[in-house]
Amino acid sequence: MPTTHLATPHDLNAIVDLINRAYLVESHFVSAPRIGEDAVMARIADQEMLVLRARDRVIATAHMAVKGDSGHLGLVSVEPTMQGQGLGKRIIALAEDLARSRGAVQMKLQVVNLREELPPFYRQLGYQETGTSVFDETKCTLLPVHFIDMAKKLVRHE
Repeated sequence: MPTTHLATPHDLNAIVDLINRAYLVESHFVSAPRIGEDAVMARIADQEMLVLRARDRVIATAHMAVKGDSGHLGLVSVEPTMQGQGLGKRIIALAEDLARSRGAVQMKLQVVNLREELPPFYRQLGYQETGTSVFDETKCTLLPVHFIDMAKKLVRHE
């Protein structure tokens, strides 16, 4: 049975590896690795990285930060050989619960427009499109891309 926890420095290398392997599907439009150790370590230090672990192996991860009454979800990553088993939905639900516990009343996220499978996936989880925004201009892109912004109200569990 998978266990969950906030990431620690011990998880650093496994998280970086998992995120970069999970985001290889974007290699046709982004030429660099998705994330490096420094960026993940900063999120771990801020207690913003969630880990789903099975048999001492990181199988899913997500970043969740709260600013004001809004949570922001990102870097949702599932072990590529285990995708389609509900692990993404599980780590997202855990991130939403953590955001609620930290005072968020909504969760926001951004997906790249070229990842056409993602908006329907997030719509199934209650997210709605709220607009578009500029893709991170510090990344080298091979094709023109932009973000699709999505959000969901977080209902308190009684």
